[in-house]
Amino acid sequence: MALSKKIKVILYLLIVFAVGYVGFWMAVIAIFVGSGKFYAPVLIISCIILLVLILLGMFRLMSSRKLKIFWISFLSLLLVSCGIHEIRNAYDRSFLRIRDSIDLSLYTPFADNTLAVSLEETSTLKLESDLPLLDGATALYPLYAAFVQAVYPEKEYTPYDGEVVRILI
Repeated sequence: MALSKKIKVILYLLIVFAVGYVGFWMAVIAIFVGSGKFYAPVLIISCIILLVLILLGMFRLMSSRKLKIFWISFLSLLLVSCGIHEIRNAYDRSFLRIRDSIDLSLYTPFADNTLAVSLEETSTLKLESDLPLLDGATALYPLYAAFVQAVYPEKEYTPYDGEVVRILI
C-alpha cells in the first residue's frame, strides 16, 4: 500500500524536524565535550546527507541499487573518518604533557640539595665576565641550571624575569 504524496511530504517534514533536533543537540554536546572542532561539522554534514538519502528513498527519485550504494558509501566514509580522527587523538593523548607549573626552585644552581646535575670533575670552561643570558623553554630549565652550575661563577641566580623563565645574571 503506497502512501499518498501529501502524507510522504508531512512524514518527511517530521523526519527533517527530528533529525535536525537530534543533530543540533548532538553538536551542542560535542562542542561542550571538547570535540566540536571535528564532530560538529561532521554532524551537520551527516544530517544533511542523511536527509537527502531519506528524501531520495521516500520519493523513489533514485533506483534502490544506487541508493543502497550511496548508503553504504556514506556510512563507510563516516565510520572511517571518525575512526581515523579517534586514532589520531589517542596517539596525541599518549604523549606525556605537563600542564601544571613546574617548581623551578628545585633546580636552583649552587643551592643546597639542588636537583641540578653537577659534573664529577671541574669544567674546563669557566665564564667570569660577559655572562650570557640563558633564555628558552621551561622544560629545558634543568639543563640551563646544570650548565650554569658547571661554568658560571658561584652566586645566586633567579629563574624568573616576569613571565619569562630565564637565568638572570
